[in-house]
This record gives sequence, structure tokens and C-alpha cells, in this order.
Amino acid sequence: MKKFFIYTLLLIFGISLFADEPLLDNEPKFSVENGSYKVVFTYTNLLPLDYQKENILFTVYKNGIKYDVQTIKDVLKNPKGLQRTASHYYWGTCKAIYEKGIILDTVEGYKIYNFEAKKFLSLTDKNNAAFWTPKDLIHHSLEKITTNGSIENYNYFDYDSNVGHIVAATYGRTERRASSPNYKKPVSISAPLLYWNINSTGLLTIARDAADFTKNNTQIYKIYIDEKSEIVYAIQNNQFVRYKYTNND
Repeated sequence: MKKFFIYTLLLIFGISLFADEPLLDNEPKFSVENGSYKVVFTYTNLLPLDYQKENILFTVYKNGIKYDVQTIKDVLKNPKGLQRTASHYYWGTCKAIYEKGIILDTVEGYKIYNFEAKKFLSLTDKNNAAFWTPKDLIHHSLEKITTNGSIENYNYFDYDSNVGHIVAATYGRTERRASSPNYKKPVSISAPLLYWNINSTGLLTIARDAADFTKNNTQIYKIYIDEKSEIVYAIQNNQFVRYKYTNND
């Protein structure tokens, strides 16, 4: 009987060695969570000067059990891009966690880690997209964030019982002066009234014709709405974009 008890303890201990590692809530690390997923960062946004590229940058837990790990070399492909501070290297920061994954703003640009794929996907991969809802848009505005002076604003999404879903748009560009970088003079402005629709896959289409929502129009997949920062991360016509997001109520 005594031997049986000892063997039982050894068996339980042996199984525990190979079981998934549980999440330790008392670890002093930066973390973000959403639903069943929690991401714990070993380094919030700074790396030690003696870091190793094989060091774990973040660990993903699903329902409290270790699900995946990503090392520094998994996230950053070229360590020469790291920004040196007085005592560390700056690698970037986590901008958001949402139902499909996490959005990082790194020294190499934006990156999206996808929970289901357990890896970083292209910024234009539709697997990163979530569904738009009418509530996301009605009485809201989207102002595309650009660096080339172009203007693309959707000023007020609304619904009219007579004409359907409508949005007032502003298109154009701004003129910049080298002598005054902050100077912006709007030119070539147009302001058509457009129509919008969300299809069964959660895709937003904006069109000039209420009867034509084909792929020839502006198509926008939502990735994530950061209401606190008033930013929408999205895929517009196969390009990763960001919009300033305003509630007009």
C-alpha cells in the first residue's frame, strides 16, 4: 500500500512537469487581456543593453494556460533599428489587444499578432479583421490619417428612411510649404454625398451609387476601434490605414 501511494505521487508529479504552464498573476510584468486571452510582456517597451534576441518578448495565455511565446527576434527582424536611450533600447509598445490579436507599434512599424495563427500576419491580412456594426458608424466620423497631404474624410455616417445609409465625404489634398512645415492650405476639395453598406461578412463599402456596392468602390475592413485614443485601425482597399474616429453625438 505504501509503495502504491509513492508511485501515485510520482505519477502526479511527473504529469505536472509536462502540463501547460499556468499563468502566475503575481509576476511583476506588463500585461493586457481581452476575454480568454492575456498577453504578458517581459519588456514593456525597453530592452536591456545586454538583451539576447532569443529572449521572450511576450507570452500569450489562453484561459489561464500558456498558449504561445514570441521572442525578440520573432517580433523584430532587424535589431539595428532599435532606438538607444540612456540605459536601454526602445523596441516599441503595445497599442491594443482585441478579439483577433494584439497591435504593436514597433521601431519597424505597426505589427499585428494573430491569436489563432499564433504568429504575426500581414497588416492587410483579412484574418485580422473584425465585423463593423451600424453602431460603430452612425453619428461618427472617420478622418484618414495621412502623411502626403491627401484628404479623405467621412464626416457623418447616418441613416435616412428615404434614401438609406448616407455619409458626407470630403476629398482633396493640402498644400505644404517647405519654409513652414505646419502650414497647410486646402486645395482641390470635393464634398460628395455617398452611401454606405455593411455586408454579411462585416465589410464596410462606401459608394457613390446607392444601388452599386461592388468591389469597385471604397471597401474598409475594421481591425480595431480604440475609442480611448479615438483611432480606428483598418484595411482600406488592401492597404493598412488609420482613421481619427469621432463621435458626433
